[in-house]
Amino acid sequence: MDNAKNFSYLVNTIGQEEVYVHLNTSFFLVGEYMYYSIYTKKASNNRLSDLSKVAYIELVGENGLKVFKHKVFLVDGLGQGDFFLPVSVPSGNYKLIGYTQWMTNWGIDSFFQTDVVVINPYTNDQKALLPDSAVLDGSLVAKENPKNSNRFSDLNMANTIKLDIDSKQFSKRKKVALKLSTNELDFLNGNYSISVRKKDSILLFGKTNPHNAQRKRSENNVFREDINLPELRGDLIIGRLLSKSEEANIENKKILFSIPGEEYIFKVLTTNEFGRFLFSLDKHLVNSNAIFQVLGSNSENYEIILEDIDTIDYDKIKFSDFHLKPIMKEQILQRSIHNQIENAYFEIKPDTVKINEERLPFYGNADIVYNLDDYTRFKTVKETFVEIISNVWITYDKNGSPLLSVRSLQPLENQTAYKSLVIVDGLALKDIQPLLEFDSRKIESIKIIRDKYVLGSQIFQGIVDIQTLENEFNENHKPEYFNEITLSKPLVPKKYFKQSYDNKQADVEKGNIPDYRHQLLWLPNFKFNSSKETIEFYTSDVTGDFEICIEGFTKNGTPVSLREMITVE
Repeated sequence: MDNAKNFSYLVNTIGQEEVYVHLNTSFFLVGEYMYYSIYTKKASNNRLSDLSKVAYIELVGENGLKVFKHKVFLVDGLGQGDFFLPVSVPSGNYKLIGYTQWMTNWGIDSFFQTDVVVINPYTNDQKALLPDSAVLDGSLVAKENPKNSNRFSDLNMANTIKLDIDSKQFSKRKKVALKLSTNELDFLNGNYSISVRKKDSILLFGKTNPHNAQRKRSENNVFREDINLPELRGDLIIGRLLSKSEEANIENKKILFSIPGEEYIFKVLTTNEFGRFLFSLDKHLVNSNAIFQVLGSNSENYEIILEDIDTIDYDKIKFSDFHLKPIMKEQILQRSIHNQIENAYFEIKPDTVKINEERLPFYGNADIVYNLDDYTRFKTVKETFVEIISNVWITYDKNGSPLLSVRSLQPLENQTAYKSLVIVDGLALKDIQPLLEFDSRKIESIKIIRDKYVLGSQIFQGIVDIQTLENEFNENHKPEYFNEITLSKPLVPKKYFKQSYDNKQADVEKGNIPDYRHQLLWLPNFKFNSSKETIEFYTSDVTGDFEICIEGFTKNGTPVSLREMITVE
């Protein structure tokens, strides 16, 4: 079957996807956080998609500047992320785009796109946001631009989700109880994100919301010579084995892949006739440094590279024509001062990373675990295996190189048919001589798996898994046949800081800490647990109008956009 038929078959089988991104605001100053929630939907019915497991979010500028490219894991079509805008980002009009790898087959017109303005008040260069007729004098001054005088008109969802607040006016540092209710089952089982933020009096372009963000889908299947596959199982990594000599074969070669650490990742990969290989990672990475090594002899004759799938034509992006106005100067200055104060106290108000559940090694539970603190410590690993570790012994191959061999649980099996796999801190070792001479007092544990183990298409007679105390062995013993490549890590979900003034003692302690939050609340993933929910947050020392924004989609794909205002005096 040729590529055109393959692509047509895939589209007819799994369909197309769309992405919507809820952004906390479209107007940023450097020194602020951009928060976003991702909704990946089936194009056919607008319901959340379970197809792609990874989405991509990029912020790109008019001059081709790519501020960031985030890789975000999706769980049932949902994802979240954030980005702190550093002072290195210049003022300008930007575009936030969101997509999945599967969507790249239809080009950038199928992506989610929304306009973003970034102002860097710490530089005199505001050229990108000044009209051509303005005189550049280093100040945040520009002529009025009537094109941006339109306000976004909120869409009323009151008949489906009811939003109640006890009052519309609050004083500083007071609790706000946001009450949400619905009797509609479709809305009750939906997915939403909630932002409460100071309303920008600066008039921007019409805001993107779930109602007006429907992308124009291609009615025809767009054939690509190289099809970008959907990431069905996780972060899809595609690589290629290159030969440094004409004699070295690249087909059907076995490659050991590992990401070292306490909770390491380990896989055996097999190349195709062109030396290509692919695999998926479905877990958040603590360490982004991956090690690839070719099994067999003459591994130094190979090189491994990873392919970057980047088929986006950024020249097709159209940016807004937002310009600075004289009336904005005082507001930008005040907001910039607030940001500096908040950032100075960031350590007192930290976000927290959501901790993943501890996961077992790829082989599951070990048959035997030796915690070496429970035994007499010998000087070397060699002595430790001789004196302490049972069912593992040291042998030598035909070249005289040492091997660790694990005794099978089946006593009549041929012990020499397959080699045992030796892992230290998540890395497989082909040459164990440095390990045998290593100081055993630096080793925490040794785990033994005595059964045959099939990993990919490779069979091993048992596994020896060694964990050092400080991952020290691999730092000092990296052979030349290791190909070390830094992977692009998906973002780790966070639980965002929520200010509270409930505790009286805490109130006294926090009384001397300024609170200039413009973002009072950000909940990237909200679901109803019952027909009535109450969400609490606190106002800050910032006065003015604040917008409560609820966006998302019902279970059946109906877009939801609900807004309400409160005033802090």
